[in-house]
Amino acid sequence: MGLTIVDDIVNAIETGRPPKCTGEDGRQALEIAIALRESHRRGGVKVNLPLEDRKLQIMA
Repeated sequence: MGLTIVDDIVNAIETGRPPKCTGEDGRQALEIAIALRESHRRGGVKVNLPLEDRKLQIMA
């Protein structure tokens, strides 16, 4: 799957078309992942999107 995404981005750059997965798609996916982690950290409470605290991070 990873190489397919890279191939698509390279092809998009070479042809001038938009990639199948945009930077905005990635940002939204990351925001959802951070919200899931924050909800878990708070004991499962609902976390609204967009996130108000833009300093939240997922630490590896």
